[in-house]
Amino acid sequence: MKELSLRTRLDPEKRRQTTESLLDKILQNENCVTLMRNWGIELHNKLVSFRSRQLPPETLLGSDPRGYTGIRAEWAKHVKINGNYRGMCLVNWVLIAPNSDDGQRLSQDFVREVGYICDVMNVRFGHPLVQFCRNTTVAAYHAAISDAIARAAGQSIHMMVLILADDSKTRYDALKSWLCTETNIPSQCVQLSTLRGRPHDRGRSKNFASIVLKIALQMNCKMGGALWRVSIPIKRAMIIGYDLYHDSTLRGKTIGACVSTIDQEYTEFFSQTRPHENPTQLGTNLSFFISKALWKYYKRNNNTLPEKIFLYRDGVGDGQIPYVVDQEVDLVQHACSDAVKRAKGVPENLKIKLAFIIVTKKVNMRVFKCNLDGRLSNPDSGTVVDSVVTRPERYDFYLVPQYVNQGTVTPVCYNVIYDDTGMDPDRHHKLAYKLCHLYYNWQGTVRVPAPCQYAHKLAFLVAQTLHKEASEPLRDKLFFL
Repeated sequence: MKELSLRTRLDPEKRRQTTESLLDKILQNENCVTLMRNWGIELHNKLVSFRSRQLPPETLLGSDPRGYTGIRAEWAKHVKINGNYRGMCLVNWVLIAPNSDDGQRLSQDFVREVGYICDVMNVRFGHPLVQFCRNTTVAAYHAAISDAIARAAGQSIHMMVLILADDSKTRYDALKSWLCTETNIPSQCVQLSTLRGRPHDRGRSKNFASIVLKIALQMNCKMGGALWRVSIPIKRAMIIGYDLYHDSTLRGKTIGACVSTIDQEYTEFFSQTRPHENPTQLGTNLSFFISKALWKYYKRNNNTLPEKIFLYRDGVGDGQIPYVVDQEVDLVQHACSDAVKRAKGVPENLKIKLAFIIVTKKVNMRVFKCNLDGRLSNPDSGTVVDSVVTRPERYDFYLVPQYVNQGTVTPVCYNVIYDDTGMDPDRHHKLAYKLCHLYYNWQGTVRVPAPCQYAHKLAFLVAQTLHKEASEPLRDKLFFL
């Protein structure tokens, strides 16, 4: 596999050489030249040059107000030192583990390490209620969870941690579905082998501390916490991510997932899912999502509605863009108008402004940075391209949000199909880049705005595991991470 990756993941300089070599072969072939002339096609044997813009690095804010900036758009080592922006108490929680020597020993080590992390990050910590399974069947785990809930004697359980004996998808799906749809308890599943590590690790992974740190950070987010935030100067706005995923059991149905911000600092999210079979149902679902997201925002923000909505729509092919422009934009606007009419205390003349942006990850174009010595490299994180290679009939731009040191980076295309917010292109570029910093399951930037990535993660979980919507109390938390 390593040898294969060396052949397929060409660095920018090698990709230029192979591309220009191919172009030379085509242009030196008389049959190819004649065919292109007949079709009115013209090829150049050199790559197109253009100017790009470089956005400044983002400062992330945790519990320390001074903030920090990650090197090469990654900041894993800073999170533990700087603490959570919004840490949740881990006092009443439950740990379910296999009743084996490894299960008992590693569960104790896990609890000890989580306690240490909470102490370093100034998070209130309490020892969990530990319940061991009599065996590794679904029924045994189910019984252990039920027993633990009964032992909690009506107390609110902050988190349910399951240490799973192996990677059985059947067991995981059954337990995760039950916990997310019936118990209203945020849950975290961990494979015993992840904690145990490889055979030469002698019973405990050599990366045990970093593994538990990542799990603890996930747990904080699933309980409603936020690891960091970035400064977004746009106020009284809602940012929405929408994505699709095909359901593995409901033949012909696709799960639509919508994740929207519900606070003024863009660190709290509300999630929704619904299945659909055709574009009409998809549009109806989108209208429903917007209405419910606005109602959630209204209740959370002292009976006020946002003045602007930024909707990032993933999962759209080029052939579907006309339908999205003609149908979905109108449906979102109607949902906004209806929300204003129903909301008490909101001015009747309020018009919620909308920016509807299609996000496309799968693009054929590659961009390179030309260095002073003439050699090519991958562009830096925060590179924006909005001229020469963009389409004149579109309001679009390309963004490179991540640092890539292997292969060639693929930019992400943003197509603004509707915008009455009055924001200039520069502010759209900056907002998209800022949002790429807010995905809490990775201590670095992600390829798309965080609400889009959350929507993808949610749609995947529902389509592959839950097969129905999660219970209402979990939907204002990132339970699906």
